[in-house]
Amino acid sequence: MVDLEAATARVFAWSPTLRRWADGLDPRWREHALTLARGQPLSPGIPETHSGAAGLSSSLRALRREALLTAAVAEQVAGDVTASFPWLTACAEAWVRAAFEHAFRGVCRRHGADPDEVRLACPWAVIALGKLGACEMNPSSDVDLLVAYAVDGTLPGTGSRTFHDLHDTVAREAAALLSENTAEGFCLRVDYDLRPEGRAGALTNSLDALVAYYEQYGSPLDRMAWTRARPVAGDAGFGSRVVASLDAFVYPRIAVSGALPALAGVLGRLRGSARSGPGGFNVKLGRGGIRDVELVVAAHQLILGGRRPVLRTPRTLDALARLADVGAMSGPEAGALARAYRFLRRLEHLVQYREDRRTHDVPLQGPQAEALAAVVGPGLDVPGLRGLLDRHREAVTLPADRLFGLRDDGDGDDPSAVATVLDGGRDDPEREAAARALGFGDVDAVLALLDRMKTAPASPLHPRNEDRFPGLDRRIVGLAARSVWPDGAVTFLARLARSPAHRPLFEMSRDEPSVLERLAEVGARSVVAADLLARDARAALEQALTGFEGAWPDPSDVRTEALEVVQRADPEEVGEALALFRRRHVLSVALRDLATPDAEAEVGASLTGVADACVEAALRASLGGEPVGLAVLGLGRLGGREMGYRSDLDLVFVHEGPAERVLPALHRTLHLLTTRTTAGAMLTLDLRLRPSGSQGPLLVESSEMARYYAEEAGGAECLGALNFRVAAGDRGLGRDVVDRVRATAASRLRDRALVEDLLRVRGLQHSGVAARSRTAYDPKLEAGGMLDIETAARLHALDLGAPVPTGTLAVLKALREGGGRFVADFAALERAYRFLWRLSNRAHLVLDRAVQDVFPDGPGAERLARVFGFEASRDGGTAAAGLWEAVRAALAEGTRVCGRLLFALGYGPVRKE
Repeated sequence: MVDLEAATARVFAWSPTLRRWADGLDPRWREHALTLARGQPLSPGIPETHSGAAGLSSSLRALRREALLTAAVAEQVAGDVTASFPWLTACAEAWVRAAFEHAFRGVCRRHGADPDEVRLACPWAVIALGKLGACEMNPSSDVDLLVAYAVDGTLPGTGSRTFHDLHDTVAREAAALLSENTAEGFCLRVDYDLRPEGRAGALTNSLDALVAYYEQYGSPLDRMAWTRARPVAGDAGFGSRVVASLDAFVYPRIAVSGALPALAGVLGRLRGSARSGPGGFNVKLGRGGIRDVELVVAAHQLILGGRRPVLRTPRTLDALARLADVGAMSGPEAGALARAYRFLRRLEHLVQYREDRRTHDVPLQGPQAEALAAVVGPGLDVPGLRGLLDRHREAVTLPADRLFGLRDDGDGDDPSAVATVLDGGRDDPEREAAARALGFGDVDAVLALLDRMKTAPASPLHPRNEDRFPGLDRRIVGLAARSVWPDGAVTFLARLARSPAHRPLFEMSRDEPSVLERLAEVGARSVVAADLLARDARAALEQALTGFEGAWPDPSDVRTEALEVVQRADPEEVGEALALFRRRHVLSVALRDLATPDAEAEVGASLTGVADACVEAALRASLGGEPVGLAVLGLGRLGGREMGYRSDLDLVFVHEGPAERVLPALHRTLHLLTTRTTAGAMLTLDLRLRPSGSQGPLLVESSEMARYYAEEAGGAECLGALNFRVAAGDRGLGRDVVDRVRATAASRLRDRALVEDLLRVRGLQHSGVAARSRTAYDPKLEAGGMLDIETAARLHALDLGAPVPTGTLAVLKALREGGGRFVADFAALERAYRFLWRLSNRAHLVLDRAVQDVFPDGPGAERLARVFGFEASRDGGTAAAGLWEAVRAALAEGTRVCGRLLFALGYGPVRKE
């Protein structure tokens, strides 16, 4: 913090206007400035309202002078422009309230209406947009206001006078009170231009008219304006209702096209219109200026705010912090934008304080620049000021240009093979040879795709678009050739290029090469992720904003979001809405999985959280409320929170009370969870693990569950029961059943005969794998595989008498951390289990196939192996051969260690039968 006297001296040296104002003000403004600089709250002065319009006008202007002087010194003491944001905002709100209240009472009296009766009959509110709405007022901000009232109708007791007439007059008179330039200056410049239809539209609107207009005619720019909406005067409750009524318009959960191009057009026009003096910089409209930051933030909010309510804040700096918190923007980038915004806003405030003028022209040469540098920082000179400004502008320009595609850059010279592949005039054999040299496999298909990209009208490679995307064809081929699977990369990029909805991705890639690089990488590494991005342009754009890094969803947040999805959807569209919800989260998990090594536990927990959320939401939608007396239990991979991309959901439905009460809702739940929609398939359910299997009742009474596991369940069923978990529904009922069943199963697994039966079942499974006509990967059922590891680990945990967690990795971790002579064995099994689980997940992610359908010598094995990180050996061995060898080694290790652990428990090795 800077000393108050030193700060005041700098402000007065910079601004003769503020120095002159200080002479006529109560000296307590100094204490107020210190209060603000310390971050403590300060209430604005109360305007004089008892002396008519003239007295109020004079009072407002005097209060403004004191407020600006206080703010300027507070900023200087704190060294932070945000020290004045709450103060200037609170003052402006107080002045707006005073002006509108005065005008409202005066107009009511002239019309012969009682103000309190009018308020009751027709509540009204003033909505702030822009800087006032964002709580980020500057010294010379316009205040963007919109006046709304509850209903159209006639004023009580006036005959023909309407509410619209009254509020129209109030709006005009309040604006005049605030904006009129008198001998004492002005208070606030009121701007109503952001109302429906702008200057051509009605000055005030009823709520119904407002909503109808935006629903029918609202543009992306209207949506952007309303991201900063806040009630500031009139009836606060009604004002909040106005803002809430437009939430669905501002933040739609379903993609609304055009936001990015519209904002890009605005930014381009603003930059083009930016004017400043010789050697100056327009800090608001110039490239890398304040408006760049605000539009970047607004774009993220418009795209993501529909599904992430946490991003719905009017404050720019708050929004940046939240974007980083949810992973929509990297922490370093959000931090750099926030620092730049503070610096740019400080320059804006300083140039406006100097002569109390609405200007954004920052001097960067001459005496004014020297004076500005001195007030910005002690010892700072003009070159230093320019350097600071340049660094902050660069931090803003890069993400803004990347997002909005406002810069073009070409590529360097391409290797001859790339040029040959792209030259349609060359002979086919020559192009095919060049494609093979670059690593492409099905060269005929690749060349056909590249040629079609140049003929599709929507494609950025079409001749009419070449000037906007110079060198894009060379970049596509070059990036594909450098990827782990060139054919996959080209196939994916060609699909995007033919889609008009994906055009913004290519716009972004013109300035930010990493966008196209990451797309090529995704196309090469994952059929599933590529298909999800190609089918959902909005999701693709959202992921592009975060570098296609994806995210691990928080289980609580994803459950809340799923419930909101079904609440907002029409009853006939619940299944479609849930499928879209699941698809987008699976995409996010898949992208994070591709970018994160050794993330099996995170993948399992994330996919489980999404599945739980879908089941809970479908159940509640079908029941129409709380699922009392009905619990959904998960077991298997769902119960263990180890879901894979192709995992079935092993479910058991438990109830108390008459089954007829909930059975229809249960059937609807199953329909919602399994029916294919235009958004794709939902989930595959396996209901055979309930008592008596598929022959037993779909709904199981809680007492019957306990009885079955106590008297009839076999060894494999009891071992599986240790994975029981409440997935959805009545948590109290579910926990009671799970606790009883798990305790019963654990007790029964101490019976040697039951365990011998379990090991016999495992032997039969091994025999089934060995009897297959063609060798394939089977990390689950093969000897030494995932089921064997699960069996050995759980039996050892039971033998130790410790609680057995759900999930095999959790069991192995607990055993390893518990110490003892088998610690090294448990660590070895944990490594093998992770590797085999990763193989199962990656087979689906890379090839969109179950791992059991991938053959070591088949066409998909080589791609899977390369994505897995294996490479061809120097002696001519393939990457697929390396992967197969690693899988056999993991299974052999699993067989050896599981055998030793079972032997220690007194059991022989699992044998094939």
